Amino acid sequence: MFHRYESAASASPAQRSFRQTLTAILLAILLLALFSPAALAAEMRPGDVIVVGPNETINDDLYAFGRTVDVLGTVRGDVIAGAAAVTISGTVSGDVIASAGQVRIPGEVSGSVRAGAGDVSIDGRVGEDVVVGAGNLTIGSRASVGRDVYTGTGSARLDARVGRNVFAGAGDVTIGGQVGGNVEAEVGSLRLNPGASINGQLRYKSDSEAEIAQGASVQGGIQRNVRERRGEEQPPNRALDIFIVWIRSVIGLFVFGLLLEVLSPGIGARTMATVSRSPGMSVVLGLVLLLIVPFAALVTFVFGLLVGGWWIGLIILAAYAIALISSVPLAGIAVGRWVLERFGRPIHWVWALLLGVVIITLVGLVPIAGFLLVGLAALLAFGGLILSTFRRPSPPAPPEPSALPEPAAV
Repeated sequence: MFHRYESAASASPAQRSFRQTLTAILLAILLLALFSPAALAAEMRPGDVIVVGPNETINDDLYAFGRTVDVLGTVRGDVIAGAAAVTISGTVSGDVIASAGQVRIPGEVSGSVRAGAGDVSIDGRVGEDVVVGAGNLTIGSRASVGRDVYTGTGSARLDARVGRNVFAGAGDVTIGGQVGGNVEAEVGSLRLNPGASINGQLRYKSDSEAEIAQGASVQGGIQRNVRERRGEEQPPNRALDIFIVWIRSVIGLFVFGLLLEVLSPGIGARTMATVSRSPGMSVVLGLVLLLIVPFAALVTFVFGLLVGGWWIGLIILAAYAIALISSVPLAGIAVGRWVLERFGRPIHWVWALLLGVVIITLVGLVPIAGFLLVGLAALLAFGGLILSTFRRPSPPAPPEPSALPEPAAV
């Protein structure tokens, strides 16, 4: 299926330029990440148990990643933490950004709290916003929030004073403190406990009416919207849906293949020639990169959060995705060329691309087997693309010596 191309004997100027440019960009990015001032501007504390002592002061941002992170002292900057449990008992003059199983903040945060966790509990003062995505959020009566609360949780209990507005999307929301502005919520159930006070409006969407206890007050009025219930829908036309998805796939892959050839002329020929010469190496390299690159990008991203240059991980991931998607139209060129050769038709890469993309997308509709066949073809092309881009071109074969004329008879 994958045929040898004469143009692959040596690298074209476009190929050499592409390889040199890509290498230069990667080196420049690496140097910027390693030596930029931002990479050295923070206090970094990796480890199993990370503790900032009660008498300790950090005059910079703190990056802490471990099993537990406990800030008992003062951080005059931001705290960026990832751990099973994060506790802020001291004082943070900036923001707290945490990803953890449990986040507890009995201390003081002058900036905002942004957390993604299983459970978040806040009992201290937060100067600005609280932005939380969690299973459970509790803001206790001893806490205060200077500005807004944004929460998407399974359950939320807000007993603190909130300076401005509350925006909630949750299963259950209970409000027991004072809210200086409005409350907007989409919830399963909503309760206002005695002593709750909302100075603005209460606007919520729920199937059940809010439980407003005696002694709770809403100054701006209450507006409730009931979730819309869809009537019985017509059964979908599955065949039509599949056809539409198939047409979109054909168009998208064909246009992407044209774009690849325009930006790097001969990329399909070089890739398929490499696969023809080294099919085993192409499969192995494609499989290794398929599994390793996402992990490497994630490690680079996390390491970049510590030393700077976290965006390099995103660039690696984007380049990986582009190369992986490119492998499908490149495999399509090979499939289309093979079919056209069987029928003795004139071969042009545009027609080979169109026919190959049509065939590959049709095969991909076959459950399991089709997916495996398309995946194997794409894996071959993926490995061949990487090899053809970075492998040193083989020198051209020396010309055959011309035959010497036989001596004339005497």
